[in-house]
Amino acid sequence: MSEIDSTKHIPRAQCNLSGKLYFVYEVLEDVILSDIEVRKGRWILGGGNGESSMLTFNIVDSVKLFSDQNRIDEVELEELIQCTWSPNEAYQIGKEIKKIGWNEDEKIEFWFARHIVKFIIENCPQEFESVIGSDDIEINESIFVKAD
Repeated sequence: MSEIDSTKHIPRAQCNLSGKLYFVYEVLEDVILSDIEVRKGRWILGGGNGESSMLTFNIVDSVKLFSDQNRIDEVELEELIQCTWSPNEAYQIGKEIKKIGWNEDEKIEFWFARHIVKFIIENCPQEFESVIGSDDIEINESIFVKAD
């Protein structure tokens, strides 16, 4: 059983990187996952195939910032996104996402956040209508699709 299964959550999106399935979940209760306090309403990107390593996002503020380029401030973003990947896991993920457009000048977690925000704008804009800015996310399409 994966760590996320121990809490109330909704699968929102997924992507497949070289045969490894990564899910994005909305957490429905305050909980501790991978030694990080995850507040209700945050979205998390699991480590793939039930692993506990993850990214956790304050999704509302991430949408605000990534959809309005005038508001992007790296210090704020680092407070919005928390990561539990080890250096080795980050390296392995970096190898995979470099094949599909990641540039080493951008932090991996910000690259994933931009793809998740693009997914939201494309798939559930009505839920975030009040916070989506006017700028387009600088990617053609998200790597994420709706979760099965």
